[in-house]
Amino acid sequence: MASWVNGTVQSGVTGIARPSSQRRQMQPSRGHRSIIRGRIRSFGASATVTLQAGFTVSSGLSGATSNYGFFGNLAAGAGNYNCYMSGTAPNYFAGDMQFDKTVTAGGTTTPQTINKNAGAVNFAAADASKVVTDSLVTANSIIVATVATNDSTMKSVQAVAAAGSFTLYANAAATAETRVNFLVIN
Repeated sequence: MASWVNGTVQSGVTGIARPSSQRRQMQPSRGHRSIIRGRIRSFGASATVTLQAGFTVSSGLSGATSNYGFFGNLAAGAGNYNCYMSGTAPNYFAGDMQFDKTVTAGGTTTPQTINKNAGAVNFAAADASKVVTDSLVTANSIIVATVATNDSTMKSVQAVAAAGSFTLYANAAATAETRVNFLVIN
């Protein structure tokens, strides 16, 4: 069920204006959904508006084992995005941002295949480069990599992207096993 509302908020309104609000209650085992849709077309001539939100989920959405303000479950495919923001305004996240990642266990210093946007690999003592195979990487990927161990010689790395992999080049060979964290941005 969808609705479309165009409205004007009069200048005397000082509280909340909801052009359209829809709430659907479901059986407890099925979940709960709140949907708000609408557009404020204009504000009264002397109105002072301090906040306008196109989509809002209240802090009251908290009774389930898992609670999501927005849930996207699209399969990967050309033109498919779970979240697509085409506006030029910055995006703000106050809470922790979590990325699916693989952190290679200590003692494992062989080349790794990590098909995720984030992870960590280990350089063995005397290693000066490491190839990471990653199906998400293209030649145009931006890869942010940081040395995460206080090694006496290996202090930084450069990441060079290729189709399906990237190579980490150390400024100097590692003295001991040294962890490097990475983030792939496409």
